[in-house]
Amino acid sequence: MPCRLTAKGPEIVAPEAIPADFPSAELITPKQVIFESEDGWSIHAQLFVAPGRSEPGPALVFVHGGPMRQMLLGFHPFWFYHNAYAVNQYLASLGYVVLSVNYRTGIMYGRAFREPKDGGWRGAAEYKDILAAGKYLQKMSIVDPKKIGLWGGSYGGFLTAMGLARNSDIFAAGVDLHGVHDWSALLPRRPGTPDGGEAAQLAFESSPEASTQNWKSPILIIHGDDDRNVPFTQSVDLVQRLRQSRVPFEQLVLPDETHVFLLWKSWIRASAATADFFDRVLKREEKIGVSPQYARLNLTPTDRAWQWLALPVKLFACSILLGIVVVFLLSYRNTITPEAIIIHHMNIPPDGQIRSPGKTQDFSGTRTFFWGRFYHAGYHYIVLPNGAVTQGRPERCKGAHTPGFGSCLGIALIGNFSAADNPGAERVPNMPSGEQLAALVRLSRRLLERYNIPLQNVLRHSDVNYRIQCPGDQFPFDVFLRQLGQDTPGICVGPKEA
Repeated sequence: MPCRLTAKGPEIVAPEAIPADFPSAELITPKQVIFESEDGWSIHAQLFVAPGRSEPGPALVFVHGGPMRQMLLGFHPFWFYHNAYAVNQYLASLGYVVLSVNYRTGIMYGRAFREPKDGGWRGAAEYKDILAAGKYLQKMSIVDPKKIGLWGGSYGGFLTAMGLARNSDIFAAGVDLHGVHDWSALLPRRPGTPDGGEAAQLAFESSPEASTQNWKSPILIIHGDDDRNVPFTQSVDLVQRLRQSRVPFEQLVLPDETHVFLLWKSWIRASAATADFFDRVLKREEKIGVSPQYARLNLTPTDRAWQWLALPVKLFACSILLGIVVVFLLSYRNTITPEAIIIHHMNIPPDGQIRSPGKTQDFSGTRTFFWGRFYHAGYHYIVLPNGAVTQGRPERCKGAHTPGFGSCLGIALIGNFSAADNPGAERVPNMPSGEQLAALVRLSRRLLERYNIPLQNVLRHSDVNYRIQCPGDQFPFDVFLRQLGQDTPGICVGPKEA
């Protein structure tokens, strides 16, 4: 707790602000320990051990951020590390031995310690101090050497990831809060810098992402997606690399949170997740799942062969779908708004015989359907002698009759009603049957009403093309018009204009 020195000794500042149920008496008094890194630096740390601990158990290395910071043997005056100290107390109360390390690049141990020439992105020499902390814990009789984890935030998150990437043989789990994972992505880009490429390569090699091929231990990654200090993309990129290397991991993304969490509940959530993760991995030895998405990034040679073989099939399927879309668009483009009805006869059935309506597709032709340039029977309503009616594609038949009459619907009656062309009705009828005429009236009435076509716009083919005798002189056109007018409400029959 914050204290001031008096003649009677240290006194807590503002003791009335401490909640009555705060477990002050249960706080662990950390002790200072000093150990050496592999290159001879003396490293100071604070060791938290719960009273009565005698059996080997899990342990944790805590790595502060900054890196120009220093952890103390008590609550820190800066609130970020004040909270971190509280979490270390909490973890110690759960049965973990906690070692909080003041590694090189930190403050209060001299300038050479604070600014090593091979620190940070220039070589990450400070990681040697974290490795030394892990080995220090391994030698303690109250620590299980196979159950050592580490955690930290920001720069501490970077060194946490470094420990797992380079030494999963020592560190069995880690919690990385908004850490840096690729220094090269954060270097300033100055075009023309002569050694820019070498600097970027060194920065990457000094990063956790350079060693993911050796990474085996599980990690919990915690990051706020509105981080203004360490871009959220640093964690996104690490996750992709962990998937590629089949490394077990979990994520906790805090929406709209910044680097130093703004909300108290975010601190609580992150701290609880940290303790829960270590409990599951180090105490209960639960296995953290590997992301199922790695399969797409780590294909076997056989998988890749099948992938390449499937490519032509996919391209063919796409071309078919594209063709369907093009056909639909062109078909829709040729849709007309009918303005008239033209009556035809058709003296050649598909095979010389009167067939059922289902056979009228034999009249159609795809080339003229797509572009709508030529007359064809398949565009028409077909009326058989027995009164059956079937439809071609008359509403999508621009220009299918006679030049200048492309917006007309066509109705074709099976037969040849010209006395000169079909005097003996040898192949097809030379007069429409009663059923055929009645069906023609019903169909025409329906089309007149559907498209609001006036009766005077019901024409014979010969009315629009004088060179054609269609539907022939034996077709009772006047009778047909009279019946159509009588059966069609609101339509008056008058003399036909010449």
